[in-house]
Amino acid sequence: MNEASSKYVDQLVLDKLLTEKLQRVHHYPGKNVDLTTSVFDLINGIESKPLPEIKKSDSGFVFKSSIVSGFEENDLCPVFSFECKNPVASIVFMHGLYEDNREIYGFLFESLNRLGLNVYLCTLPYHYERKPEKSLFSGEYFWSADFDRTRLAFVQGIFDLFSLYKFIKNRNGHKVFIAGYSMGGAVSLVLGAAVKEIKGIAAINPATSFSEIVWDSPLCKHMKQDFLAAGYSMEQLRSAYNTFEPVSINFELNNSLRFMICYAIYDQVTSPDIYRQFIEKWNIRNVHEYKAGHLTTLRVPRLAQDIFNFVSAL
Repeated sequence: MNEASSKYVDQLVLDKLLTEKLQRVHHYPGKNVDLTTSVFDLINGIESKPLPEIKKSDSGFVFKSSIVSGFEENDLCPVFSFECKNPVASIVFMHGLYEDNREIYGFLFESLNRLGLNVYLCTLPYHYERKPEKSLFSGEYFWSADFDRTRLAFVQGIFDLFSLYKFIKNRNGHKVFIAGYSMGGAVSLVLGAAVKEIKGIAAINPATSFSEIVWDSPLCKHMKQDFLAAGYSMEQLRSAYNTFEPVSINFELNNSLRFMICYAIYDQVTSPDIYRQFIEKWNIRNVHEYKAGHLTTLRVPRLAQDIFNFVSAL
């Protein structure tokens, strides 16, 4: 799609999210929000934690999360399998924020299957079947001004993605990589930074600077108002999100070859400048730009081939 069409699709979806969902809800941080605990402290020892029992389901697999959130629905993680004949490797994939339609990945996953890659779609906390009964829409409880719940949900997503990665690696007996889109890309990046055994991590339009997204992205304008109503400033938010946003990680640059970043230059959700700042900070060398928007990136024909080439070279 051209620039105008790509931006139009992004804006159309943003407007729908804001008017039909995000402006209808309000969440607030508590009075004693922990602004200092690093996500790495919260996932310390993730590699030695016992794996949950993962069972077959109609869609693929299902398992109980290693993290207890207090919401029964959310603590059960469904996995959707997209398998092919004679696979050469597998991709464990985490989707994006506020989604309610897995079919948006149809083109990408079918393309990856044709190239010989199995795909296993892990469900973000509080999304799809994990949405609590009181939540109005998919992802509402994952990303909001309730900071403590948001950070715990992010940590839960990291544990769930790693559990699925280990399970698929032990089950399939061939190379396994992780990938993620948007917020799922952020989860993938932090997991990849924490666990060196994961040899390849592909992030598509990843959320990398949470404080800037909350403060500047139109997607988060109501969330920003909730923080302001609770008396929080940009400086406090930056301090809080620095504890778990990818761009603030003190990354070992010699590990940067394990990562690939794919981003859209017409993105209306995250500024392309934020992607570029992150790429420079982490010294990422496997970078692909697409003439697409945040959403239309998933339909770029060469995206699957770029992912395949990346994992094949590792």
